[in-house]
Amino acid sequence: MKRLFILFIFISSILATGVAAEFWACFNYQERINYCDYGKADETCDNHNGCAMCMSVYDEVEECFYHGVWPKCNQLNPNDCQTFGGGTIDTQPPSITFSSPKLDGTSLFTSTRVPFIFSLDERAAVYYYDNIHGRGRWTRVCTSCTSYDRSRSFKEGFNDLTIRAVDVVGNEGTLDLEFFVDSKKPRVYKTLPRRGFADGNFYIEYSEVNPVELLIHWKEEGSTGYPLTQVIPLGDCVPVRTTKMGCTTAINVDLFHGKEIEYWVTLTDIVGNVGTSRHYDLEVDIVAPVINEFNHEQDGRRMYFTFNITEDNFDEIKYMDNTDTRPRWRRLCSRLRDGICKTRKSFSTGQHDLDIKVLDDAGNYVETSLAFDV
Repeated sequence: MKRLFILFIFISSILATGVAAEFWACFNYQERINYCDYGKADETCDNHNGCAMCMSVYDEVEECFYHGVWPKCNQLNPNDCQTFGGGTIDTQPPSITFSSPKLDGTSLFTSTRVPFIFSLDERAAVYYYDNIHGRGRWTRVCTSCTSYDRSRSFKEGFNDLTIRAVDVVGNEGTLDLEFFVDSKKPRVYKTLPRRGFADGNFYIEYSEVNPVELLIHWKEEGSTGYPLTQVIPLGDCVPVRTTKMGCTTAINVDLFHGKEIEYWVTLTDIVGNVGTSRHYDLEVDIVAPVINEFNHEQDGRRMYFTFNITEDNFDEIKYMDNTDTRPRWRRLCSRLRDGICKTRKSFSTGQHDLDIKVLDDAGNYVETSLAFDV
C-alpha cells in the first residue's frame, strides 16, 4: 500500500509538471526489464546488440518502468535512448504458477479435456513431457507467452508431466505436474439374484479402473423411507474377466423375512462418478426347511424314502452317494404333496453312505444322512 502511495505521488508530480513523456530506454543483452505495471510480466533483452524499449515513466525508487505508447516513441530517434543504472542480467529461469492442474497432485478431472491454466513472471516458451503416455518428445504449449488458459487432451487415469519453461535468453526451469483423469462412468454389469428369493447372499460384477466405494442398498418393496446400506469391501472382489471384477457379499435381511425387498448397487469412482445397477424385487426367505419326519425302507436293491417337510418355498430334495467312484448330487424329489415326498431309488450291491439335502427356492437347506448295505 505504501509503494502504491509513493508511485501515485511520483507519477502525479511528473504529470503535473509536464515532464512525463515517451522515451526510448536502452538495455543490454540479457538485461531484465522490470515493469511497474500491475499484471504486466517483466521482459529480458534477447538481442545481442541490445534493445531499445518504449517507456513513459521510470520510477527511480522501485527502479521499474511504465510502458510507453509506441506511436509516440516512433516519432523519436531510437539512437537517442537513455540508459538507466541498476540493470540486472537475467540468469534466473522463468517462474511458472499453475492454477489448473494444481501442483500438489490433488486435481481430479471428469473429462479428458483438462483446463491448462498458468502464468509466468516473464515471457517464455512452455513445453510439457508426458512421462507415462508420451512418445519421447516434448509437446509445445505456447511459444512466447506470459499466461495460458486453454483445455488440452490427456489420457485416462494417472498423468505425470514434466513442465519446461524457457525464457528469451535460454534460462530454463522445470517442474513436475501430476493429476488424474476419469471420464468414464462406473458400470455395474450384473447383480444376483435378479428374481425369486433372497436369503441375504448377493453377487455383483462391475467394470471400473479406479473404484472408491461399492455399496448395496435395500428396503421393503414400496417403502418411501431411507434404504439400509452396507459397504462391500473392494478388497474382497476378484477379477472375473479382462475388465470386470466380481464380488460376493452377505447382508442381514432378517427383518424382512416373508416380505419383499427392493435392492440395488452403486459404485463410485475416484473423481465422484457414480454408476447404479438396476433395481430388483425379491421375496425374503431366511429360514431353512424343517424335516418333521424321515423314514426309509429297504427291499433288496430298492430303497423307499418318505419325507415330511415344512417349507412354503420348497425347491428339491437331493442326495449324494459318497461311495460312488465320482460322487455327485442327484435328485430325489422335486415337489411336495401336502408336505410329503415319497420316492424310491435302486442301488448297486455293496455299502452306501448318503448325504441328503433339502433345499428351498432361496437356497436355504437342511441336511441329513443315511448309511446302508445292499
